[in-house]
Amino acid sequence: MITGAAGFVGTALCHQLHRQGYALRVLIRRGGTLLPDDLAKVLDDVVVVDDLAEPLPWPTLLDGVESVIHLAARAHSTASPDLFFHDNLDATVALGVAALKAKVARFIFLSTVKVNGEGVWDCDHHPYKASDKPCPQGAYAVSKWRGEQELQRLFRDSGTSKLVVVRSPLVYSSSVKGNLAGLQRWVGYGLPLPVPWSGNRRSLIALDKLVDCIKGCLDCRVTDGERLLLLADQEDWSTARLAQFLAQNSGKSARILRVPASLLRLVAVVSQQEEIFLKLYGSLRVDSRGLVCGESETKGDRSFSAL
Repeated sequence: MITGAAGFVGTALCHQLHRQGYALRVLIRRGGTLLPDDLAKVLDDVVVVDDLAEPLPWPTLLDGVESVIHLAARAHSTASPDLFFHDNLDATVALGVAALKAKVARFIFLSTVKVNGEGVWDCDHHPYKASDKPCPQGAYAVSKWRGEQELQRLFRDSGTSKLVVVRSPLVYSSSVKGNLAGLQRWVGYGLPLPVPWSGNRRSLIALDKLVDCIKGCLDCRVTDGERLLLLADQEDWSTARLAQFLAQNSGKSARILRVPASLLRLVAVVSQQEEIFLKLYGSLRVDSRGLVCGESETKGDRSFSAL
């Protein structure tokens, strides 16, 4: 069963799992994003719900379900903190409790690397690791972190269900969404984009790699309780390189203006846009020894290997 099936990651995951013969039950929110037509035509088991945090007929919804992939979340929104915690914490706990009662084999929760932190201005930023102390900032990151904590508490003593938490950085593909779409519009207009002269380094993950990882978590026999995975492409991106990628996506050429990082920080402070500037010009690196599931050459079992 997949929640958030109509989202950016959800649609790509549903397409791949359907092609590979998985039986899918997908949950989408009433009044939210609709499934793409090509996906809606091939999925037979589509359930529309009003609110995952409210009482639902979970025994029926989870009947016959082996694994739950929880993608549904509130993000990139100006909503109140209460709504973030309702959608990202309360709904996650409700689904986790129901999955445990139904004795599902796996519960895969898509979280965010923002649980580790928002990054720094220094381009030599130490990569975030799963062992680092969490430092979430803002309602979105804190609500996802609290969701992780509650799931770990629920599943820790379960003898039948295994939990996998996946912390992902910004996801990209040829069809950009969210913050990347805004940057693509900027470079598409031909406007000069200031970037730090000294450069910056940001970890991203390609949509197809994230989908492969989630599928890998389904295939692996996780036997050691909960598992926390931090994922990223092996190669980090700079803002300049990302702008060039997005410009090419639009058939344009990016106009890059290199300026001292100190000037960008000053503008951020004066304009009271430090959070936005840090996301655009700061560094946020993930230890790229992230894990996906792959065939082991030395064992008949499945094993985790580097992206």
